[in-house]
This record gives sequence, structure tokens and C-alpha cells, in this order.
Amino acid sequence: MFSLVIPIFNEEKLIDELVSRTITAIESFTRDYEVIFVDDGSKDQSLSNILQQREKNKRIKVLSLSK
Repeated sequence: MFSLVIPIFNEEKLIDELVSRTITAIESFTRDYEVIFVDDGSKDQSLSNILQQREKNKRIKVLSLSK
């Protein structure tokens, strides 16, 4: 299995494009993967956007850090 960890902090405007490009790139070489987003206490809608993406693709995992 291929695992990719992506830290984010206040990236709400970039999440959709990041997920789209990342998934496309990974799926070009494997279907056995997970993408783990680590939200480092974002104050914007980054976490909400990632959770919406997770609803579309269950291979997306989310870890939310409070501090």
C-alpha cells in the first residue's frame, strides 16, 4: 500500500485542487493507496473541505491536531 501524508494549515482555497491532482497522480501508478491529511489547527475551512473530500473518496484519511 502506498501512503502519502500531507500537512495543511489554513489552505482552504487549495484543498480541492490539491486533492484532485494528488489522487490523479497516485492513481496513475496504483489503486492501493491512502492519503492522510494532517490539519495543524487551521482557523479557516480547511478541515471542513478535507472532510467533504473524504466523503467522495474513502481512501482519504484525516488527522486534526488542536495545537
